[in-house]
Amino acid sequence: MRRLTRFVLRLYPAAWRKRYRAELEALIEDSGAGWRVIADLLKESIKMQLTTWSFGKLAAVLGLAGLVAAGVTSAFIAPIYISQAGLRITPPAGSVMQHATNHLMQMENQILSRTSLSAIIQDPRLDLYASERKTLPLEDVIEKMRRQDIRIRIVSLPANSSEAFSVSFSYPDKVKAQRTVQALIAKFQDANLELDREGVYAGDHLQVVDPPTLPASPGIPFLPPDWTDVVPVPNWLRPNRVSKAELRMVPASASEGRGPLTERITRIQNEVLSRASLSSIIQNPRLELYQQERKSAPLEDVIERMRKDIRIGRVSGDPLAFTISFGYLDRGRAQRTLQALVLRFVDADVEVQHQQEAARHEPPTIVREAMNLEVLDPPSTDRQRRNFYRVGMIGLIAGLMLAAVARLLFRLRSPTAA
Repeated sequence: MRRLTRFVLRLYPAAWRKRYRAELEALIEDSGAGWRVIADLLKESIKMQLTTWSFGKLAAVLGLAGLVAAGVTSAFIAPIYISQAGLRITPPAGSVMQHATNHLMQMENQILSRTSLSAIIQDPRLDLYASERKTLPLEDVIEKMRRQDIRIRIVSLPANSSEAFSVSFSYPDKVKAQRTVQALIAKFQDANLELDREGVYAGDHLQVVDPPTLPASPGIPFLPPDWTDVVPVPNWLRPNRVSKAELRMVPASASEGRGPLTERITRIQNEVLSRASLSSIIQNPRLELYQQERKSAPLEDVIERMRKDIRIGRVSGDPLAFTISFGYLDRGRAQRTLQALVLRFVDADVEVQHQQEAARHEPPTIVREAMNLEVLDPPSTDRQRRNFYRVGMIGLIAGLMLAAVARLLFRLRSPTAA
């Protein structure tokens, strides 16, 4: 007990020990040192250190303590496994690359639909989210799978060749994670065959030059790239993440005049930015845009807000090309929303071409093109290590906030504060 008492006394500030340590040791020797006395000594030593430290030192110590505590906690959290597969879609010889890009986005919309994901979740061979389905509605479980656990990302985009992309799924069960990716691949193959039975236009067409990008988060050393999606930061402190894409109207022949095509681009843009079009995107359950605004403002105001977040600009030197961007707090939603807008542009272009051909009494310019979808890398399974970053960041921020609160309280209680 005497050694423990001496150790606790060493926790006091050096200046205080130099002046009062001998007296306090004599007092403890006379009265005896029990566990209660040691607890009081420890409490006072911590309080004294906190009042004498600068805010920088206090923030560093408490922040580090929170980070270490969170790191230890994360070691006891069940691991999350990520299964990932690589696929490639190749257009037929002589076809333009934008057909493959549009094809991929259409397949993604089908696979991430409620019907598709519901079938995968309730497949008895997988039986995903069994505990969540006991307490949550199926719609919430589907949204969790769609938003948090499935990732579909373009890996490379070689010009006029093929488009490679990855499909990944995160789940606590290693085997189920891998089997779910296999089920998603099967869905892609089914969607590819279904879309191949449909036609694509061979005349004037809207080409996706650059597909929607995934906005980057501000880079900070030692933090994961998606730290702003992990850390609970207030919305007013989070900048908009902007996803960008470039499209171009490709004429059927080099001799065709550009005037009618530029008018067609304007007509398509007006259709995409119409109330009906933006309203359906805003209320799309896969996106759920502007949830807070929709609770306090009429839908017309929210639609106008979205129009301001959409930017359409010209490409210098090419009157038939234009860029489109969308800014949103969540970078994943920003990209998915822009993908939805790009698809609206493509669909509107097809509809306009239908109307023009019907007005001229011409047969539709449709060709049959079979897209080749192949699996480059079969589903693999790796252990996810983002738990440490997620929990560690929460611990670090909690430590820094505790340092600020402690400094404020000590200043308020200090006799000199008045």
